[in-house]
Amino acid sequence: DIKRTIADNVAAWMAESPTLDTLKKLATRSGVSFGTIQRVRNAEVNLTVENLVAIASAFGRTAAELSGSSSSTWMSAEP
Repeated sequence: DIKRTIADNVAAWMAESPTLDTLKKLATRSGVSFGTIQRVRNAEVNLTVENLVAIASAFGRTAAELSGSSSSTWMSAEP
């Protein structure tokens, strides 16, 4: 599910980023509250588009990357 994908991506990106390796650092950099970041990390919340973009941007990535979406995924649906 999308919440789990986002949680897994946040966890992986945090592990790769020493400057964003804690919830507090990510909250500060992204401007998203600590509690929301914590719920995201635990796959407990549906993010607003604004928060999705803010979190992805903190890592220098896109909301599509964070959500696990790609143009090929969107375009590959069978009619």
